[in-house]
Amino acid sequence: MKKNILLFLLFVCLIPIAYGQNITIKGKVSVADQQGGVPGASVVVKGTTTGTSTDVEGNYSL
Repeated sequence: MKKNILLFLLFVCLIPIAYGQNITIKGKVSVADQQGGVPGASVVVKGTTTGTSTDVEGNYSL
């Protein structure tokens, strides 16, 4: 019985930690032989539907 309660409390304490992870990915989309960025390019995380578009200078933040 004590093991079950301890295990339950451990899971309850770890759940907020797992959901509290926030990561920001920033970058710039550019073409090697041209100067400046690519405006309006789509940036998507592979295998997901999470994505964004670049700004007028080719920068993105996800």
